[in-house]
Amino acid sequence: MKQQTRRLLKENNALDAQLSPEGSAVMTDITAYLRAANISTYQQELLRRDITQMLLEGERRGEGAKSVIGEDYRIFCDNVLSEIPKRPVSARLLSAASTAGTCLGILAAIWLAGELLLAFTGQGEWFRLTVTVGDLVSAAGITLLAAGLVELICRHSFDQDFPRSKLWFVLLFVLVFLCIAAGIFLRFPLFAVHPVLVLAAIAALLLFSYFSE
Repeated sequence: MKQQTRRLLKENNALDAQLSPEGSAVMTDITAYLRAANISTYQQELLRRDITQMLLEGERRGEGAKSVIGEDYRIFCDNVLSEIPKRPVSARLLSAASTAGTCLGILAAIWLAGELLLAFTGQGEWFRLTVTVGDLVSAAGITLLAAGLVELICRHSFDQDFPRSKLWFVLLFVLVFLCIAAGIFLRFPLFAVHPVLVLAAIAALLLFSYFSE
């Protein structure tokens, strides 16, 4: 994330703290909805700042969110977003890669800790960690599942009754179970790697995600 975006994010968090509990709840839903929009993070934060200021000014006049921006928050956001140019495909791919990098970096750190624990208990080697088919399938599955779930939640941030049935929770449980099961049972070894290389890969993934937008 670029420095100006990080600075604006910090300023917006401070502004949000000035809202009433009701206004803050509305702004949380709006912010989540903006996160799913096809615009840059910086543009999202610019919109967030403008809308938060609108709500604050309304509260000073004794007006609630619905009086300031209308009854339907989704329509308000869609109207605002329609005035902003969409990101090109290259920017969208970079954003997706950044999100995937964060998830993979965290999963790699968890995997490394597990492998070193096995080595500590005598069930593995300290300097030769084996990567299996299941490790890769599990990591890919969890990354895709996490990205899809966040996208789904953000797009439905204004739907108070979402998800509408227990089917969503059952489906989520099944998918998570399958990802974990793949890591446990698909133990065909692919290659071995030194822990230092894993640490370097984790650092590279997290740094890429931090500095890219």
